[in-house]
Amino acid sequence: MSLIGIDPTEVIEYVSEYDPDPENPTIFKLGVVDSLTIAKIEDKLTTFSIDAKNPTGSTDAKISSGMREIELLRAGLKGWDNFFDKNGNPIPFETNTQRSSGKAKEVPTDKTLGRLPTVISKELANVIYNQNKISEEERKNS
Repeated sequence: MSLIGIDPTEVIEYVSEYDPDPENPTIFKLGVVDSLTIAKIEDKLTTFSIDAKNPTGSTDAKISSGMREIELLRAGLKGWDNFFDKNGNPIPFETNTQRSSGKAKEVPTDKTLGRLPTVISKELANVIYNQNKISEEERKNS
């Protein structure tokens, strides 16, 4: 079998490995993020600088890994079901319109992303990122 391209319209339903209720879990809806968007996220959050007055001196590098996760969530988190606050009230999934490369798309608000515990944010960002990888079957065939 040959390589299979990603489908950027695909959305999967995902249950966190930390979910305490396997009978009635929170369902996160995660989209596939295309390679161009991932490259933009990584480039935007990675910087290198060289002192022009001392080009043989040290080089400074900055990688904003926490913001990488937030940007992946903005691009790939499409919704959730069965996510509640400590009082049992449903947490709404709120979005706003963001323009990128001349296209408008709905992305989760900062308030929405802020409702996710850090460990869940990291887990979801990793799942979103890993959807854009070659499958084990494709790897075996190479």
